[in-house]
Amino acid sequence: MRRSECDEVSCDEVIGHQPIAVLGDASTTIAVHGSVRLCIYINSIPTYTSVFVVDSLGADLLLGMDWCHNNNVSLRVRQQQLFIQHPRYGATIVPFLDTVSVPIRLAQSIQLAPHHEHIVSLYALVSSALSVSYTPDRVLCTEKQLVISDAILKINRLHTYMLIHNSVNTPCTLRAHTILGHITFFPSQVNHARQ
Repeated sequence: MRRSECDEVSCDEVIGHQPIAVLGDASTTIAVHGSVRLCIYINSIPTYTSVFVVDSLGADLLLGMDWCHNNNVSLRVRQQQLFIQHPRYGATIVPFLDTVSVPIRLAQSIQLAPHHEHIVSLYALVSSALSVSYTPDRVLCTEKQLVISDAILKINRLHTYMLIHNSVNTPCTLRAHTILGHITFFPSQVNHARQ
């Protein structure tokens, strides 16, 4: 859970915890401030979990397989839905989102020379992904007169690279952490082969 979300939801006091957690790719680490106990309602059905509190994530809250197991939640990937069977409140189904969008930022400050292309390092709060769709921030591109193309990117350990073109006669400085656009994940397409 993002640290800023603790102020938005009523949660218990943050309890100190291990200083680092390992993400799902088994290699990316993230600093942890502590953990809190939460009650999360899914279509009016209460579910409970303890979550790590961190500075930043690709979402407000990420729920893991421990939450699924402890709350009798099934991820039905073929049907693109989440199913909960609660002993007291019954069953409910929640469809998956069609897409998820995450901002992608410049990893370090850079001075772009006039009329030159530059390969820049970017980071996103996604540990790894083989292919995500990138869309540039059109307002930034217009204001700075940059040319950045839509692209399919590979994210490896929170980082990727991209080509940027400065289209004007003057240098352009971009500060570290500038949002250059968004990456979008699409639901996996499941193909069924007939036998």
